[in-house]
Parts: sequence; C-alpha cells; structure tokens
Amino acid sequence: MKKRVLFGVDSVFQLIIATNLRTSVYKDCEADIILYNSVSVMRQIHERLRQTNAYGKVYLADTSLAYCGNNYTFWQKLPKYFVYLWTLVAPQTALKSIIGADRIEHYGEFLFNGYGAIPDCILNAGIRINPQLKCFRFEDSYVSYFTIFGSIKGKARRIVEGISEKLFGRKNILNYIKGIYFEEPDLVLTTFPYPVIAAPKISRSNSKLLATLNYVFDYQDDEIYNKKDIYLFEDGRLFFDGNEEEVDIMKEIIDVIPKDRVVVKPHPRRKVNRFNALNVDVIKGGKTPWEIIQLNNIFDNKVFLTVSSAVAFSSDVYFGDKCYKVLLYKCLKNKPSSLDNNFERYINAYRKKFGDKSLLIPNSYEELITFFKSLNVNK
Repeated sequence: MKKRVLFGVDSVFQLIIATNLRTSVYKDCEADIILYNSVSVMRQIHERLRQTNAYGKVYLADTSLAYCGNNYTFWQKLPKYFVYLWTLVAPQTALKSIIGADRIEHYGEFLFNGYGAIPDCILNAGIRINPQLKCFRFEDSYVSYFTIFGSIKGKARRIVEGISEKLFGRKNILNYIKGIYFEEPDLVLTTFPYPVIAAPKISRSNSKLLATLNYVFDYQDDEIYNKKDIYLFEDGRLFFDGNEEEVDIMKEIIDVIPKDRVVVKPHPRRKVNRFNALNVDVIKGGKTPWEIIQLNNIFDNKVFLTVSSAVAFSSDVYFGDKCYKVLLYKCLKNKPSSLDNNFERYINAYRKKFGDKSLLIPNSYEELITFFKSLNVNK
C-alpha cells in the first residue's frame, strides 16, 4: 500500500516548492493538498489544480482562519476566533467543514511551511486517524533561511492552547515535526530543532512539474524573454513605502543602455504602469509568478535588477542560471524599510556559497551606471 501524504500550502511560492517535492521526493506516494485561501488567487489556482492529476484530492481551506494582517477589518476577522476555538475542541469536525470533505484520510506525513491555526487543526485532525503521523516543513523563499517561523504565537493564545491540551487532548505540532526541506541547505543561518533536509532543485527536466505549474498558472510563451538583456523587477518594499525610485533608476539606465534591451516585470500589487512615459516595455500578465517564467526560459548572461526581491537569489538557489544579479537597496536615496541584519547575513552566506561576484550591490547611482557602461550592450 502506497504511503499517503498531505501538503498544506499558504502561498503561490509554497505551491511551487510543494509540487516540486510531490513530483520528486514523493512521486511514488499518493498525495493530497490543501490550499489556504490566504490570497484571492487561490480560488482560481484551486480550480485549475483540480484539473491536473498532480494530486489526488485538491481542497480549498475556505476559512476566516486565513484572514491575517491589515488587509482585513476587525469585523472580517471576528468570526475566525470562534472557528479557532472550534478547531481546539473538535479538530476533525472543524477541518471537514473547512475543506468540504466527508472524511479525513489516513495520512503518513503532513508537509507545510508556516505556523498557524490551519496547520494546527490539520495535524490534530490527522493524528486522531493515524497516531504515527509525521510532519515535515519546507521553505518559503529566502526568509525561511534565517527564521524558524515568520510569526510567533502570543501569550494569550499559548495559554488557551495549553488548556485545550489538558481538556481536549490537543497536540502541539512542534512535537511532531521531523525535518525541514531546503533546496540550498548551505545557506541556512538559523538552528532548527529538527534536521535540515536537502530537497531536489527545481528542474526544467521534471516534465510533470513543468506541465502542472504551466497549466495551473496558464503560462504563455513570449518572445520578449529572448529579446531583452536587462530585467527590472518592481519590489514590494518600495510599493508599501510609496517609493518611486525604480522609475528614477530606469531613467538612468536607458541613458546608457538601449531601451529596447530593457524590460520591467511588474509587481502584482502595482495597478499603474509607471514606466509608460519612458517608453520601456513591461512584461504582460504581471500576475504570472516569475518562478514559472524562469522555469520555462534560461536567462544565462541576463541582468536582473531588484531592490531586495527574492528573484535576485532564485537563479542560483533554484535554477542554476548564470546571470548578473544586482541589488539596489544600498544605492537608493530613500532607503527601503524592514531590511535588517538577517538580510545582510544571508547576502554574506550567499556570496560565500556562490562567489563574491554572484551579487552586485552598488552604493550609488554612479556605481550602478558604471556597471551598465561595462556591459556589451550596443546603444
């Protein structure tokens, strides 16, 4: 009898990593997946993923438990507290309702990334079916390399969960995690209380992975990827900071590089093309994850520009493309928020692993333009 495993996915990137594991390490297992409705696109992904045969059962956790952060009002988030209490008392009943299932299957392993009420509920529902259920985690971009969890439970929540352990036999998921998968274990900068496991790299030769993700994200080939040399990736930090310097930097670049060699990859949150006045091309279909685009194209000798986005690291960590990676955060006149010492530690580890020249980090516009003048791109 084949082992049956369950994946829990909280983001688009997690789905990519999970599907890579499913089509490599767990290719001979029966595998189901639960998509959390943390982002609106998960509904569309759910429908398209169901139409593939990558997973057996594809569930959507349509629940207020996924409502976190400032994107939701207090009144939108209020119901989740009652659902949360329900998961503590009757996790199986709660989970069946959340995912619309008639029963909870017998799983040997549960794989997930983050800490929260939904994975807690899944673990507690599953372990009542199989007391030997094991948990494994997997990475979610470079932040995972220097933090054990992205968020920490508050004191009140820990007290409530401690009481539920005594009254209702609730299990603490931390006691069941047996390891965490990373595609580049040498870059891990924190000490996990369980083993770090090397995961297979995302491979373009993995036909099952390629076909599944291309269908789910409706990838369309575009000749633009073969025609451009310079890629500027809009950064989420600058969006939230209200910083428009990416446009200023582009003005500097096209003064020394032909604008027909340059293209912008929009950030999904940007609704306005800020580069239209510069007559610079913008990649259409801005909601297509860059990882899917890079999975379908080789970008050797291209230049990737970003303030601090993970795309700067993905080429080496996930794909092995030998391109130039330029981080702009030090040359900005208005420094971006929320870049801390951990980010610098990761950069140092990255350069130690892939070489000092693997990243260019200019300290000024002048240094940046000097680099572009050295490129063999005819004006």
